[in-house]
Amino acid sequence: MELMDAVSAFDGAVSGLSKLTSLVRNVRGDERNSEIAEAVEAVKDELNGARAQVTALIRENLSMQQKIATLSELNTKLNQEAERQKRFAVEAEKYELRTVAANTVLYALRNPSEEGAPAHHLCTRCFDEKIRSIVQFKSRNARVDKVYCPICNAEYAIENNLRHRPAGKVGEGPKGRRSNHWMAS
Repeated sequence: MELMDAVSAFDGAVSGLSKLTSLVRNVRGDERNSEIAEAVEAVKDELNGARAQVTALIRENLSMQQKIATLSELNTKLNQEAERQKRFAVEAEKYELRTVAANTVLYALRNPSEEGAPAHHLCTRCFDEKIRSIVQFKSRNARVDKVYCPICNAEYAIENNLRHRPAGKVGEGPKGRRSNHWMAS
């Protein structure tokens, strides 16, 4: 029996007792009829109390079902995020930070030939947010290619002759030599 059926049964019992009380009072009689009427009223009061308790339990049950649904949805989202983080960690192992221009670093494949993918760079901002975003070509001049991230719109310059060398210390130029660039201090 469902809870709503139980409430309906309580309502029916209370209604029946009310009719019985009416009938008992209408019978001419003695003290005994009065005692029966009082007993029926007491049972009716107990049934009303039980009905209130069942109604409260129904409300609590519905509230718990909503909380369970919310927690289940949250659990699903957290599991999906954990899986995404795990896949990103595996993918991130394939990349290393490389200096591509004075004071500019991007992530690049450690071994492009082993990965079977064309050489490319990833946005450092997005990479730090655990997002793999390949920077896209924007423009070129004699010294640098300008690239941008399609996700966060960050812009980077890649020196034409430095596209795939390992990262050096900040302020170092190619092959670890000190850069003469005014911003490389």
